[in-house]
Amino acid sequence: MNFKTRLNKKQHKPLAPIITGMISHKFSYEEIRNALNLPFESLEQYAMFVSDVYFTEMGVLDNLTFNLQYEKIDTKLKKLLLEKLTYPLFLFVLSFMLTLFFNQKFAPSILNMLKDYQIEKLSLNIIYGFSSLLKFLWILVLIIFVVISLLLSQKDFRYLVYIRFHNFKFMKTVRNILTLRFSLVYVFLLKRKYTTQDFFKQIKKSTGIEDVKWLGYLVYEKITQGEPITEALDHAFFNPYFILYFKKGFYNQDISKSLDEYIDILEMMITQEISQIVTLVKACIYTYIFIFIGIYYVFLFQPLSIMEVFI
Repeated sequence: MNFKTRLNKKQHKPLAPIITGMISHKFSYEEIRNALNLPFESLEQYAMFVSDVYFTEMGVLDNLTFNLQYEKIDTKLKKLLLEKLTYPLFLFVLSFMLTLFFNQKFAPSILNMLKDYQIEKLSLNIIYGFSSLLKFLWILVLIIFVVISLLLSQKDFRYLVYIRFHNFKFMKTVRNILTLRFSLVYVFLLKRKYTTQDFFKQIKKSTGIEDVKWLGYLVYEKITQGEPITEALDHAFFNPYFILYFKKGFYNQDISKSLDEYIDILEMMITQEISQIVTLVKACIYTYIFIFIGIYYVFLFQPLSIMEVFI
């Protein structure tokens, strides 16, 4: 999707709640189109253009309604990430610049000054060598981050990483987000009176939810092998509470209500986990900055001690 298309999508997407409201009040598309000055020939064309997720075998109104619900939670999580990560990213950049300035400018100037006075400080040379190592590690981390980001942009690689590391603690939040997306789709379709078989058919012919489609394929494969749905959904790739809430709803004959409760809990869990991760990152960066400030003072003290000798 090029920049112009993205811009047009951003322009027309906010109209979705108005359009769904007008449709529910029995306005025809021609009336909606004239009132909102839409450039699309049909409602389906509009829905396909603005929807991040589209089910090809589901009605246009249902598609727009799902996207509004999906975007609400998606926007909430993105806003949370932006709020929580802005300050740590600033600290990250600050600590990198602090390391770069120390290694390239500050430390060499102090060491050259000491050499002019024919003073050799082994401890300072060791610290400077250590800071050079840190600079190299910073650059290495940035390179690794860029490479991993490029690799993770590839769908197959993302799945391989998740399959290999899904049981690791650092992947818990990713697992919860995937489970949340799967649950949102499943509950929405259940409320539209779709059966479990219909659910798998719908996601198979959908766009924009490749991760849900992948999880659905794994579950459906188990079902075709004869496992009941309550066992097929008991998968290590899901949050462990998912199957508990599903079984509760299954045996109480109200799966959508039970999973609605679960979705609310899962959102809170994800929010808490993101906060914990950010707190840990901030603590590590704070520690790094404090240590480096101490190193600055050690180097800065040397010229001051020389000046005291000559006073």
